Amino acid sequence: MHFKILTIIIFYNFIIISCAAIKAPPGGPKDQTPPELIETIPASGAVNFNGGKVELIFSEYLDKNSIYKAISVLPKFQNDPEIIFKGEKILIDFPRELLKNETYVISVNRKLRDEHGVSLAEGTQVAFSTGSKINKGSISGKVYGDQPRSVLLWKIDNSKDSIRYYLEPEDYIIDVSDEGTYNLNYLSAGVYRIAAINEKSIGLPLDSKHALVGLPWENYLEISNDVISINNVDMIIPSKSSQNKMLRAEWLYPLWIKVFFKNNLDDIISKSPIKLFNDDIEIKPVNFFQDRLDRSLLHITLEDTTEDLESIIIKTERVVQSGIILLDSGQVLVSLNIQQDSTKLKINYPEKGYTQAIQNDTILPMYIDFSSLINQKESTVLVELLKDSLLVPINLRWDSPLTLVLTPKENWSQNQKYILIIHSNSLNPIYGNSFADSTSSINFSTSKPIRFGRIVGQLKSDFLENIMINIKGMGKNKSTEYFDKLETDKTFFFDHILEGDYKLTIFYDSDKNYRYSYGDISIDKSAEFFFNYGDTIKVRGNWDLELPDLEFFKKY
Repeated sequence: MHFKILTIIIFYNFIIISCAAIKAPPGGPKDQTPPELIETIPASGAVNFNGGKVELIFSEYLDKNSIYKAISVLPKFQNDPEIIFKGEKILIDFPRELLKNETYVISVNRKLRDEHGVSLAEGTQVAFSTGSKINKGSISGKVYGDQPRSVLLWKIDNSKDSIRYYLEPEDYIIDVSDEGTYNLNYLSAGVYRIAAINEKSIGLPLDSKHALVGLPWENYLEISNDVISINNVDMIIPSKSSQNKMLRAEWLYPLWIKVFFKNNLDDIISKSPIKLFNDDIEIKPVNFFQDRLDRSLLHITLEDTTEDLESIIIKTERVVQSGIILLDSGQVLVSLNIQQDSTKLKINYPEKGYTQAIQNDTILPMYIDFSSLINQKESTVLVELLKDSLLVPINLRWDSPLTLVLTPKENWSQNQKYILIIHSNSLNPIYGNSFADSTSSINFSTSKPIRFGRIVGQLKSDFLENIMINIKGMGKNKSTEYFDKLETDKTFFFDHILEGDYKLTIFYDSDKNYRYSYGDISIDKSAEFFFNYGDTIKVRGNWDLELPDLEFFKKY
């Protein structure tokens, strides 16, 4: 009897252990494989569909919370079909009464995730027709931009304002793949409008100042029996709004105001966009200048006669170029908020570990940026530059009350250590005190000589004029950019290009402002036609790079 009981216990434990062994052991590499749609029931493309449940089967177990924002059905219903979660399956329950001869499209976007949080690699679509034929129309292309992107599509008909289309909910939306491509399939014949947006712009009014929208170079796309597929509908989403605006101002010192803008002021600083007022009386500043380190910051210095003022209205006038608003009009009221300033002067630039770039054929200056305005008239600047304990002859000049420019009389030595010494008593800050110590010193090094190359190319095009070539740096050169206008013989030539990797874009400069125009959805202005050269251009120092002949012909 005891033997039978023992046998049963051992057999029971064996079953438990065996069952437990089925579970995968903990640890191991993190799952980063995106889920895939592997089957639909009925099959995508099925005709004579009469409603009921459609089954989407994926390669792995899904995150239930992600499915409801990832699935959409078009055309839209007054009451959306029920979406049912079944692990690795999603069921969509269509009503039995559907429109006749209509193609219904199920879109699955990249918000869909598996149970490990891995998103779908790219959006996908499946379709079913209630008639004997399924719509075959398609629009495809590539969207260039920095963030996750989506493409919106509107079908235009007689009852809808074709210019203010963006005020209506889009008829189709699809995510762009990691490679930047998109495909809108199963479209019926008709006229369409299209736009691309980045992730941060979803939910914003598309004509707002904050939405980043890319447009095609043709306003309308038409699918017909003759044109079923429209390809190469490419768009560029701007990395930031081209429309600048004043954000705020600070007035902490009687004769010094700081004005902060949304974007850098490089394109508008020369247009003197700022005016100051007190009780409707305009105040003329002594000077205004752009901060060298923060290009979106404007410094304003005032006359001594304004010391009794307690508030000032700062106004910006609208700046428009080629129909594009570069600076929006606006105003801020700023009040004087004097603070006792016992702070010591500091050097904001160069920083610790600084390396001075050098060239063989040009003496590059060193910029020294201070934390407070310097009274240039009352400062006899004493600066010493040492190399191997030997004094190096230099020239000095003021770029602004914040920036001193040092240039050695003979070129820098490469890969050399230097010491910069500035004597405290030779500088007279307008506010606060000079350096905490009698001298302020900076140890720095020089680089190897910067090398430059050249790019030569020729274009085949049906455009006769206004073609611009743009090369933009990548990696360490990402802030470097060059433009060249195509010559009448269809050749282009870039000289003195910093060594490194670049991408090349050709565009038709229709507004003749020497910059690419992304279009403006609010005024129904299309983008400029462009072509992106697919290969990375590698510029080597002291070399001429001759590109293969490029073609620039308008598509679709």
